[in-house]
Amino acid sequence: MPPDKTLKEETPILSLIQEIKDGRVDARLIGKDERQGCIEVLIGEGYNVPQIAQTLKRCEKTIRRDLDGIRARNAISPDTELAKKIVGDMLMYVRTHRDYLMRLARKGDASVSEKAQAEFYAAQLDLNLIAKLQSLGYLPYKDKNVCVDLFTKSVLPPPMIFFEDREEGEEPTTIEKY
Repeated sequence: MPPDKTLKEETPILSLIQEIKDGRVDARLIGKDERQGCIEVLIGEGYNVPQIAQTLKRCEKTIRRDLDGIRARNAISPDTELAKKIVGDMLMYVRTHRDYLMRLARKGDASVSEKAQAEFYAAQLDLNLIAKLQSLGYLPYKDKNVCVDLFTKSVLPPPMIFFEDREEGEEPTTIEKY
């Protein structure tokens, strides 16, 4: 069946892909920008280069060139403001997922096992978020030796060392009280 429709200028990419698959639009007639938009969506759906080439009726070399163009267009440079936005998005999504898990844990019809698992995963999200924010420099790392040293000094008394009754070259006797 020959295509009976010419490409509209404002056709959404998903509609365009469906029309190409249905044979209502000839893939060879779409422009480079539309083709690259289709390639981005198809890559996101798990298509590989040969499958995209077959769908869009183009050679694999053209698809690879388009992919290079897409990568160049999507390339970014280090930017503090962009990093802040991305971290903000990450925080929003993690909080949303954690809150959803906590709602699941509070559902009345959930089993104890399901509630415990939801609570566990919510806590894991928090711990992973803290670790990620530390690795990105948004939260400070605590030196583990400092934490242990502070803990032992504030909770445990220092060991008692006796120097009497020892022979030459022998180590002093240490008695640790806990």
